[in-house]
Amino acid sequence: MFGRKTNEDERNYDTEITDKKALKEIEKIADRLEPEEEVLLVTRQTKNPLKSGHSMFTPNTLVVTDRKIILRDPSALGLRQNLESFRFDSIVDLKLERGVFSASISVNVAGLGFSRIDAISKDDAEQILRIYQEAVRRQRGMKQLADGEQAGSISDELAKLANLR
Repeated sequence: MFGRKTNEDERNYDTEITDKKALKEIEKIADRLEPEEEVLLVTRQTKNPLKSGHSMFTPNTLVVTDRKIILRDPSALGLRQNLESFRFDSIVDLKLERGVFSASISVNVAGLGFSRIDAISKDDAEQILRIYQEAVRRQRGMKQLADGEQAGSISDELAKLANLR
């Protein structure tokens, strides 16, 4: 079962994550989560200056749910933040680039183009890709099921019309 977290504003989210730093990151974007949305992964850019795309003072955080990827980009030493949300159903393509020390993810959103997220751990990047692929498979399955039901109802209607004749 998933842990239910509720804060003072009655915002709810589901997660199995227990790491206190990750939970604090989730709280910072909780107002962007839909009811019953499950947070699956929280990862941050590296602070290591040897890795390209790093950020020493304000690394970006990625929060991946069962519905979307949220990029939290803090600035002014964490006093401000820019949030970008990429819903899985609007992502055209998700590309993973593995480097020597870390990985990058490029997200292609219809109408917006590519957004690149650098300097995340290779394991977390692989997990993000798997979560996205599973969400796409789930969406296709639901669409095929809906199409099958629609096709069945059309044939039922035709059969009823034939019986009326």
